[in-house]
Amino acid sequence: MLLAGAMAIAPASIRGQEVIGEVRHARHGGPVAQALVAWLGRPASGVLTSAEGRFRIRGVEPSLVVMAIGYRPDTIVVTPGVPALIRLEPAPLTLAPLVVAAARAASPRIGETVARHLDFLLEAPQSSQELLRKAPGLVIAQHGGGAKAEQIFLRGFDADHGTDVAVSVDDVPVNLVSHAHGQGYADLHFLIPELVERIEVSKGGHDPRDGNLATAGAVRFVTRDRVEGGSAWSRGGSFDSYGAGALVPFGRDRSSPGGYLALTAQRSDGPFEHPQAHRRANGYAKFTAPIGAGAEAFASLSGYRAVWAASGQIPDRAVQSGLIGRFGAIDPTEGGSTRRADVILGVRSRGPADEGWQLQGFVSAYRLDLYSNFTFFLNDSLAGDGIAQFDDRTVLGASGRWSRPTGIGHLAAGFGLRADLASVVLANQTARRLRDTRLASQISEQNAGLWVRQEIAFAGRGTLGLGLRADLFRFSVTDQTVRRGGLAGGPSGGEWAARISPKLAVDLPVGSGVTLQGGLSTAFHSNDARDVVLAGDSVETLPRAVTAEVGLTKGWSNGSLGLGLWRTDLASELVFVGDEGVTEPSGRTRRVGVDLDARWRLLSWLFGEASLNLVRGRLRDEPIGADRIPLAPSRTASLGLVARGTGPLAGAIEVRHLGDRPADEQGTVVATGATIASMSLSWRLGRLAVGLEVENLFDTPWREAQFATTSRLRGERDPVTELHYTPGNPRQVELRVQVSW
Repeated sequence: MLLAGAMAIAPASIRGQEVIGEVRHARHGGPVAQALVAWLGRPASGVLTSAEGRFRIRGVEPSLVVMAIGYRPDTIVVTPGVPALIRLEPAPLTLAPLVVAAARAASPRIGETVARHLDFLLEAPQSSQELLRKAPGLVIAQHGGGAKAEQIFLRGFDADHGTDVAVSVDDVPVNLVSHAHGQGYADLHFLIPELVERIEVSKGGHDPRDGNLATAGAVRFVTRDRVEGGSAWSRGGSFDSYGAGALVPFGRDRSSPGGYLALTAQRSDGPFEHPQAHRRANGYAKFTAPIGAGAEAFASLSGYRAVWAASGQIPDRAVQSGLIGRFGAIDPTEGGSTRRADVILGVRSRGPADEGWQLQGFVSAYRLDLYSNFTFFLNDSLAGDGIAQFDDRTVLGASGRWSRPTGIGHLAAGFGLRADLASVVLANQTARRLRDTRLASQISEQNAGLWVRQEIAFAGRGTLGLGLRADLFRFSVTDQTVRRGGLAGGPSGGEWAARISPKLAVDLPVGSGVTLQGGLSTAFHSNDARDVVLAGDSVETLPRAVTAEVGLTKGWSNGSLGLGLWRTDLASELVFVGDEGVTEPSGRTRRVGVDLDARWRLLSWLFGEASLNLVRGRLRDEPIGADRIPLAPSRTASLGLVARGTGPLAGAIEVRHLGDRPADEQGTVVATGATIASMSLSWRLGRLAVGLEVENLFDTPWREAQFATTSRLRGERDPVTELHYTPGNPRQVELRVQVSW
């Protein structure tokens, strides 16, 4: 996926004159929310307007530039002490506003990105999980039939389904702790991609807002509060893939109650010999209403349901021998079903974007039934090694945040509360028929977190960011495994744990648009509650990660360039292997990396981006030659171009690369890399828009998720350890038609 906007990596606002003002529609006078207001010549100094179009900005330059999606950019000269009123003329949608404003944070801007709705209008992705690729250096892999949470790779971490990458939507956590299939399981498919207003990405655990699981980084999705008009769309393409959706607004502008309703449905059989029969339905509604002059209430309701079949991870020897084809299956009964529902209620201020508050509560109901077979007939030569994993839970939570400018910079603080009540089961199955229960647990896990950050500005000489986060956890597990002779076999008990995470960052302008940046921060991820109860005090419950970074950024009128060097040390941890129902210890690790990101405007209608991420990761307590971190990526890269002017035609092309990586500690089994190209074209005429997307443009054979696995096929005498993988999709073509009103 392609970022058309530049990554904003730059110092916070400098002390100097302060300008307050409003941005309004030139014709009807309504507020323009989420417009970028920046000092001319210093695009990264920008702030975003609030829901009422208000802004507050500090600096020393006399002129402001103002840009917003669907409006003609404008430049004005401001007078200190006099409120500014900017009226923007509507204009055809273009990619001219290249700069994207970074979220304020007491952290180095290295690796921080904010992608706005403008950046992914061309692509209309099938899944919000695809939007994770907006983060430079982040790679995903699907290996469960299209509806299972994707495997996530970031900064040298194989984060499995989310163990080391925190994901949230509107401040509601997506990751599910102590999950049946993997710690931090982050299934994002409940989110409708067309509703995403912006994506905030921070790497390295430097932002105190990000708590549990933000070891490698965090991805925060923010949905749109209002839409200007309704739309309906339909899509169809390769592998019997079809989809449709509609977005219907209600109410008027933000000065009165209103919102929107969105519904989508899709199906796909995939390229497999045994169709994956993936069926998905999503619904989402959002409502906002003003409360007096300075606040508003908001509420949202979402629902999601999916069923699918999967061909699973196939052994390389089965394909090489001709036993099955590349898109065949050893056990075609894998797959499952899942559902999720979320309710959010809250209230927030309606002042300038950098001084306000918000309080909200949420409840999530979730269910997963997952059927897998990874080792085939290794343990049971007759019935097979199929397993079933069931997770049925309710998540309750609340969060709040507050921020305001101060005499020395900017101060922000907040809190988060979360409680997971889950029933988790691991059972043996054959062709989705249960044989017996291996482990059943009732899990109650609570987390309370407080955070604060202070940015100190030094009159044009840089900023110092100080952050602190405190977290308290309670783990409780009750064994409910029923075996012959009664209740036995699983972990039971309770534990408490706490973690303090300090953050430090420095931004130092060195002239000619170049900024020197540095940071030193700690983060953590929690272990599975069953691990915590089993291990007691013998291992760390909340393994700490320490990240140090230094880098340079350069910004100019047509783009930006960032180079960062970083190191992350992760303490020992104990990982619960949901596929086997056992624990596996892992020692200390160290990852050292280089991030290079560039955004530029080549011509008035042509935009480009490139990223390169190199990492060396090692197990620190293992001998040389047996110290590789399995599946940890060592090289990722992407290159993309977007062509779009003021006319009806637009296009984009992207090339993404994931290098070879070891699949075991010795590096004897190698997960092969791949380079994949994609292309998208769009044509817009009035209210009609037509788009064409081609994934895997050159029909490259490649392997998606890959694992070193010991398995036995039916009829084999001895087990074999080798690479198991899911094949990457061949060329896939899709046509999309949308009508707006």
